[in-house]
Amino acid sequence: MVFLVVGFALAGWGPLVPFARARAGLSSGALGILLLCLGLGSVVGMPIAARLVARAGCRRVLVVACALLCLALPGLGLASTFVTLAACLLLFGAAMGAMDCVINVQAVAVEHESRRPMMSGFHGMFSVGTLLGAAGASGGLGMGMSPAGITVAGVICVGGTIALAAGGLLGPVFGPAVAPDAVPDAVPDAVTDAVPGAVPGAAAESMLESLPGMVAESLPESDITCIPASPQKPTTVHDGAARPDAARPGVARRLMLPRGVVLLAGLMCCAAFLVEGAMLDWSAIFLSSAHHLPPARAGGGYVAFCAAMVLGRLSGDAVVRRMGDAWVIGVGAACAAMGLALVVLAPSLWVALCALALMGAGCANIVPVLYGAMGRQRIMPVEAAISGITIIGYAGILIGPALIGLVAQYSGLPMAFAMLAAMLVAVAACARAVAGAPRMG
Repeated sequence: MVFLVVGFALAGWGPLVPFARARAGLSSGALGILLLCLGLGSVVGMPIAARLVARAGCRRVLVVACALLCLALPGLGLASTFVTLAACLLLFGAAMGAMDCVINVQAVAVEHESRRPMMSGFHGMFSVGTLLGAAGASGGLGMGMSPAGITVAGVICVGGTIALAAGGLLGPVFGPAVAPDAVPDAVPDAVTDAVPGAVPGAAAESMLESLPGMVAESLPESDITCIPASPQKPTTVHDGAARPDAARPGVARRLMLPRGVVLLAGLMCCAAFLVEGAMLDWSAIFLSSAHHLPPARAGGGYVAFCAAMVLGRLSGDAVVRRMGDAWVIGVGAACAAMGLALVVLAPSLWVALCALALMGAGCANIVPVLYGAMGRQRIMPVEAAISGITIIGYAGILIGPALIGLVAQYSGLPMAFAMLAAMLVAVAACARAVAGAPRMG
């Protein structure tokens, strides 16, 4: 449910971009700089949420982030200058980054505990939210609602849903150390059966502390671990196994940088996030300029993209089990690149909409499968690998809008989209290298 709400809130911004651009009178380059604020806010919000989650739990962080989101949303529909729009986008991005941090920590922990692919399903709910948010905003604008009215409706939906869903969330499990024989070596972070669905403390703390600027000096001497199965000699959980405290002095204080296949996966995530962000921020602008759609209808392209992504992610876990990681990443990236090329070359609006749908289907499972693959590799500790590719991936969100705006300013938006298609081709070419990484167990 929380994945759905986060997607709903984020997608509601896409159809409003042409209106915000018109109110502030922005060029393509200025719009790119403005959209940079959304990614910058997310990067700032993630490490703050990381520290708070480890100390206050997921529920409280989620509620506070939701309050900030509801505060920022009306400004996106009302602000009419570059400065006010930038401030609202910074706050909006920080809230989204904090919420994204919370939901992905729990999702990775649940997938590890279940020992089966689940990440595409979680991200599928996010995509359902993006579909509902984009369709709701576009439909409301088409029926004559103002951008301000759309954002107020979004506040009501987001705030009400989080109020209902927050009670079911559990934060990190704090407690005494786990017994040595209670943790299987093959499980990266054991989750106690006594608290189903809880985020394992060691995984959450180690993963979150490795986010930007959050070096693990703030960790206490004794790691946060799971509730013990029996009162035996205390140990800590690290690198997927239980080890005595004395055997790992100073480990909690090292910042581990992504390397090898983890670095490659991070760059692939960066490209995928950049493409997904481009569709959110620029698809309506492109359809307005290339196919002369009025702003109230231009959001339909992002709706087509989201609808195909929903179908792809909801069926993604079954496809991954049948075809494997390499096939899903490679074919998905190739389809997305083909769709993006068709968007640029489309002779009619309907061809462009179908191409955007092909893009959505192709992009659907690239990021979820990369997260799942990093959860099984053994090049780095799982928590460090997951947080590492998240950081690199968010670099795509951070630099993407400004990069696309700069290219569009001097070479046109079609050239910027062609650049993204080339990135997707590179992702397809690297699929087998990531899927063939050494695995746990």
